[in-house]
Amino acid sequence: MTMTPPPMGEVLPELAKEKYGWDIVLMGGVDAVNEIHLSEPVAILNMVKERLITFKPGGAYILD
Repeated sequence: MTMTPPPMGEVLPELAKEKYGWDIVLMGGVDAVNEIHLSEPVAILNMVKERLITFKPGGAYILD
């Protein structure tokens, strides 16, 4: 399973954190094509903020 969000991956960040985030370290959560390459800087900043809000509680997350 990849931690890349749809449409490139299969995991919604909120569900991954809820199901696994307290037991293991999660890594990923960034769609490099649709969220980075094809996006404007403001959209990328907002995506990063959203991921950190989702994954930061409790730690055990590597933004990748």
